Amino acid sequence: KRIKFYYKGTGNYYSIQQKDYVYILLRTSDGLFPMVKQYRHAINKYTLEFPSGLLENKETPSQCARREILEETGHKVKKLIKLSSIYPDSGRLSNKVHMFFAKADNKKIKKIDKNEEIKTYYYSKEQIKKLIKTNKILHQPHIGLFYKALIHNLI
Repeated sequence: KRIKFYYKGTGNYYSIQQKDYVYILLRTSDGLFPMVKQYRHAINKYTLEFPSGLLENKETPSQCARREILEETGHKVKKLIKLSSIYPDSGRLSNKVHMFFAKADNKKIKKIDKNEEIKTYYYSKEQIKKLIKTNKILHQPHIGLFYKALIHNLI
């Protein structure tokens, strides 16, 4: 990660350059949405998030979305729809977030990334709304992903 410093007038400005993120709202054929629980060192807490990850070298956002879903949930994507690309924190970060909606069947492949200490849970649309309302989902872009899919009438 590189930090760039900008000097303009009397103020100092900085930004952190890092790879783009990909977030995916995956719906299984039984209408449930997998979320992963993992420890986040930056906030010293466990979080509940939709499958997501950083783009790897020479990887497209859609390739990353398919890989992350398989690694984190064991599901293979049947349909992938790009919702948008946005800046998660234009005041500090130079990267983008690529948001996707995906469909998969209930059948899981046993290939989950063994290096990540994550646990997968499945929730209904109404349960996710309650998790958001009661501040159980702490990462704002994941909340944005859910509502982006909602306003596009995908869920």
